[in-house]
Amino acid sequence: MQSPQENADFQLLMLLREGSPSAFATIYDQCYKRLFAEAYSHLNNIEEAEDMVQEVFIWLWQERSRLDIHSSLRGYLVRIVKYKSIDAIRKREQTHRRKQQFNQLFSSEAVLPPSRIEQQELQQELHHAIEGISSTQSRYAFKLMYVEEKSGREIALEMGLKVQSVKNLLQHARKVLRKKLIKPDL
Repeated sequence: MQSPQENADFQLLMLLREGSPSAFATIYDQCYKRLFAEAYSHLNNIEEAEDMVQEVFIWLWQERSRLDIHSSLRGYLVRIVKYKSIDAIRKREQTHRRKQQFNQLFSSEAVLPPSRIEQQELQQELHHAIEGISSTQSRYAFKLMYVEEKSGREIALEMGLKVQSVKNLLQHARKVLRKKLIKPDL
């Protein structure tokens, strides 16, 4: 036998599946604070937590007709927010690591920042070096990772390759760029 709360959740879920805006609004009102608290506890950022919760509610509305929830609706949504938050943290950390790698790869030992002309020259040199990567796939993978900030998995999906193949392509691209950009002291 279902508890009154489980019965109410079931009724709301049925109305939501039928496209009831009032059922959606009720779920939103009942769950928003708890979902926000869950997202914020992982992300430690108000704007990111709000965005995360909004994404989950958008997903809930878009997928309402296909929902097959056999537990507490609130608990189900909390788990979604938790896993999406963990994924966002992983992506944030990957982006940070890639930026650090990129900066290490192309950092100069100059004490003063380069002038605007020097920056343009460096950008041109970098652009020519990237375009000089002979392997089209390595060049494309490099641009996806360091320019478009995509993860290895995203690149693998886009290029139709395995993640390890993408890693190999990126390693090749970095090796070529080191040779082209790092000049031995004379």
